[in-house]
Amino acid sequence: MRSRFPQPIAALLAASLLASSVVAHGGLVPPVKPPGSGGYNGPSAPGPPSGPSHPSGPAAPSNPTPAGTTPAGPKSTPTGGSARGLGPATQGAAGPGIDSWETWWFYNKDPYLGLKLAISATNPTFGGDGVDGPARATGIPSRQLVRTRIVPALQLLLETERANDTTTGALMALARIGEPGDLPPEASAIPRIVRALGDANQEIAETAALALGILRSEASIAPLTDLLTALQPGRNLVKSREVSPRTRAFAAYGLGLAAGEATQNRTRQLIARTLADALTDPRSNSDVQVAAALALSLDRLDPEAVESTTAPWISRQSQIRFLMRFSGDAKCDRLGRAHVITALARLAEDAPAPIRTEVAELLLAALQSDTKSDSETMQSALLGLGLLVDPGNASVDRKARSLLLRALDASEPQARAFAMISLAQIGARAGDEGGLPECRLALTNELVRGRNMSRPWAAIALGLLERIRLDRGEKPAEQTHQALREWFVAAHGRTEVGAGAIALGLARETRADSILRAKLADTNEDTGQGYVALALGMIGSHDAVPALRDLLRASKYRPQLLEQSAEALALLGDKESASGIAALLAEARGLAAQASLAAALGFVGDASCVDPLLALVARKDLPASARGLAAAALGGIAEEHLLPWRTPISFGLNYRATTPSLLAGDGTGILEIL
Repeated sequence: MRSRFPQPIAALLAASLLASSVVAHGGLVPPVKPPGSGGYNGPSAPGPPSGPSHPSGPAAPSNPTPAGTTPAGPKSTPTGGSARGLGPATQGAAGPGIDSWETWWFYNKDPYLGLKLAISATNPTFGGDGVDGPARATGIPSRQLVRTRIVPALQLLLETERANDTTTGALMALARIGEPGDLPPEASAIPRIVRALGDANQEIAETAALALGILRSEASIAPLTDLLTALQPGRNLVKSREVSPRTRAFAAYGLGLAAGEATQNRTRQLIARTLADALTDPRSNSDVQVAAALALSLDRLDPEAVESTTAPWISRQSQIRFLMRFSGDAKCDRLGRAHVITALARLAEDAPAPIRTEVAELLLAALQSDTKSDSETMQSALLGLGLLVDPGNASVDRKARSLLLRALDASEPQARAFAMISLAQIGARAGDEGGLPECRLALTNELVRGRNMSRPWAAIALGLLERIRLDRGEKPAEQTHQALREWFVAAHGRTEVGAGAIALGLARETRADSILRAKLADTNEDTGQGYVALALGMIGSHDAVPALRDLLRASKYRPQLLEQSAEALALLGDKESASGIAALLAEARGLAAQASLAAALGFVGDASCVDPLLALVARKDLPASARGLAAAALGGIAEEHLLPWRTPISFGLNYRATTPSLLAGDGTGILEIL
C-alpha cells in the first residue's frame, strides 16, 4: 500500500498504535519553538524559524486574509495577554522568509527525526505498569507514573485555575496523554474538556474542541460533530446562541484526527458525512472549508471493490469524486480549493489506480491553467504530484515529470521549491532505470547551476531523495553524497550552511562527521550553527556529544539553538541533556526563557523531568504562563504516539494557503499550539 509517509515513517505511525504496552497512555509532542516566539495558545508553538538576530521571521504570504475568517460570535476572542508565537502569516521580513527551505523543514521534519523513538530507546525497559523506579530514571514515563501523578496534577490545574494559560496548557496536555480503554469513567478527561467548550473565552473553547480530537477517542466524535454542525446541541455545548466559525474549524480538525485513528470504516464514514456536509454548508467560511478539507484528507475510507455512484461518504472513490466536483464549484473558496487539492492527493495516493490517475490529471490541469491569481492551488498541485506520480513511462507520469521539470524555471520561488520536493519524492520511488536519473540530474543541476534562492532547496531535495531511498533499502548514490559534501564545505551564511547540514543529515552521510564538527566550531546561530548541530545528531555522531552539551548550556536565551542542540543530543541518546534543561527551567524567570526551555522539554524530555515539571505546575507563586508551559511539557513527555499530533496535518501541507485557524501567525492557529 502506498503512503504519503516514507516507508519507515509509516511504520512509526503504525507502531505508535502499539506503544501503549511500553509507554504512557497517549499524547503528543509539541514542536520546536523558533526564536521570536515567546509563548503560546494552550500553549503555542510559533511558525517557522526566524532569523536569530531578529524577533520577527517569515514574511506574510502574498494573499490577503479572506474576508469572513475572523472569529465570530458573542464570545471574547483571544486577548493576546499571554506570550504568543509568531507564525508565517504575520511575521516580518527580517527572517529567512516564507519561501525559505527552513519553513518547509519546520512543518515536515518530525517524521525524519523520530525524536520520540530515540528517547524511548535510551531506556527501553523503563515503562509499562510496574514500579516506576528512581526519579533519575530516563526513558518514557510508565503508565503508573502518568496515571497516579501526571494526570491528577493536570486535572487539578484544570479544575482549580481560571487563567487562559494554565487552562489551555492542561487541556492540551491531557489530550496528548490520551486515555486507555480501561480508564474508569470518573478519571476520564472528556467531561472536563467538554465543560471547557462552554467557557466564555474563545481561546479556551476552541482549544477544548481541538483537544477532543487529539484524544482520538470515539467518545469525542459526538460532541465534535455537534460543534461542526452548529445546530442546537452544539450551541448548548458552547452555551451560546451560535457556534463561532473558529470553534467549528477546530472541531473539524478534531474530527479529522479522530477519523485517522478510527478502526471501524463505519465510524470513518459517519465522520466523512459530517465533514462533507460542512464543506457545502453555506454558513461555512474559508476557515471552516479549509479545516473540513484537510480533515477529510485524514479520513481514509475503505475503497469499494467495484466503484458505485453512492454518497460521498461511502467509499474512498466516492469521497474523491465528491472533492473533485467541489474543487470546481463556485462555492469552493480560493483557499479551500488549494487544500481540497491537497486532500485529493492524499486520498488518491493509495486509492485504486484508475481514480489515482484521474486525480493526477486534475492536478496537471491546475498547473496548466492560464489563471495566475490562484497561486495557492498551483502550489498544492505541485506538492500533490509528488505523492501521485510514478517514475515509470505511463503517459500521465511522463507528462507530470515534464511539468515539474519546467517548473524549475518558474518565476515564483515557491513553485520552483515545491517542484524540487516532488521530483525528489518521485525519483526516490524509482529504480536505477525509470525516472531516477532524470530527477537526480535535474536536482544536481539546480544545486550547482541554479538560482541563488533555488540552490539551498536543491540541497534539501537531494538529501530527501537519498533519505527516502535509504529507507526503502536502496544503496546510496556516491556522486550525490559527494556533491552534497562539497556544497556544504563551500557554503556560507545561514541559508546555505543550514540547508547543506540538513541535507547531509537526511542522507545520513556519516562521512561528513568531521566537516560538520568543524563547521559547528566555526559557526554561530546567525550562520546556521543549530542546523549543523541537528545534522550531527541525525548522522549519529557520538564524538560530537561534548561540543553539543557545551552548546546547549550556552543557549539558555537562544530558543531555537537550544532546542536544536537538545534534539541533537536526544537523537544521540544523551541522558543528561533533558535533566539539565529541567534544571534551567526551574531557575528561569523570564517568559521567553521559560517558553523555550519548556518547549525543548516537551520535545526531548523523559521521565527524569517529571518531578521538576510537576513542582513548577504546583507553584502558585509563578506566572500562569510558566505553569501552563510546564503542563504542556508534561503532555509531551507522557505522550503515547511516536510523532506529534499535528504531523498528519502538517506533513506535505501547502502552508502558503493560510487561514486564521490553521496558521494565524499570532499563536492561535492549530499548527501553532503546543
